[in-house]
Amino acid sequence: MFKSSLTNVLYQDFLTSFNLRRDEIESYPFVYVDPETGEVRLLTSMSFDDEGDLFASTMASHGEMEVLSTGE
Repeated sequence: MFKSSLTNVLYQDFLTSFNLRRDEIESYPFVYVDPETGEVRLLTSMSFDDEGDLFASTMASHGEMEVLSTGE
């Protein structure tokens, strides 16, 4: 598991590319194909802290877990 930087622009691009609304992706797990690697990924959880920073966890088809954040 590791943390990588995720910008708000990237988050918006992700929503736009899959024609999603923010409330849809925050409420339910989401399965998608990573366009760079072709891997199937599951967005398992997403939350925001008191400062508005986004935290999201994804699981790849081969079992790798990734934690993404807009915070530092």
